[in-house]
Amino acid sequence: MNNDVLKWGALIAALVATASAEYELALAVGFNTWVAAAVPGALDLYTVRALRTGREVLTAVVAMIGVNAASHLVTAGLLPVNVPLVVAVSAIAPLVLWRIHSLGTAPDAPRDAQDTEDAVPSPAVPSVPPRPEVVPAGTRLLPLVAPPRPTVTLEREDAQDGDRTPELPPGTQQDAEDGPPPEPPLMTANDVADHYGIKPSTVRNWVAAGRIPVHSKDATGRNLFHPDQLPKFQVGVPV
Repeated sequence: MNNDVLKWGALIAALVATASAEYELALAVGFNTWVAAAVPGALDLYTVRALRTGREVLTAVVAMIGVNAASHLVTAGLLPVNVPLVVAVSAIAPLVLWRIHSLGTAPDAPRDAQDTEDAVPSPAVPSVPPRPEVVPAGTRLLPLVAPPRPTVTLEREDAQDGDRTPELPPGTQQDAEDGPPPEPPLMTANDVADHYGIKPSTVRNWVAAGRIPVHSKDATGRNLFHPDQLPKFQVGVPV
């Protein structure tokens, strides 16, 4: 509404048109000249505040209609000046004071749309990674031992076959001994924690600090560790 000329023009015309009737009603109920001028002024200020905040606009318009109608009814002799009317006109200024202050301090008053569009979002503050935990004093670290590899023993049926190596189907353990040894099973963070006698959270901190290499990840995204890649320990500190 700040830059809308037509809205401002309509507002000024409505306030001027209703101010005279509001002033005459205040004089009719016994206000003096100076105090009577405050009645239309209070209603006008309340209307402007309601339009600027976008709240209680209907209430302000209904109040202006009621005061103007009462003024014309009194002027035409259709409405007598009695106690209820005098009390109602006398309550206009205090009620307007209360509502204007309420609108000015309301926590849910809408902000201007242009201010919302021009607002610059605050930059996100990067999170600081937690410091890795050190090995608690008195923790006993176990040496890394590779699991034993099973062997296959072939039995000869005849002595005459002793100088000849039997041929076995591909994929048997005997053929596997001729190639590279089988890979040991990968270990999870809990397995590494049980191996060293520490907590799983300490294993995660060591991974973040680069003390333990991660071999791969499983389908759920958990870290997997190769037993042969785990570091050796001396006096409870990884080397």
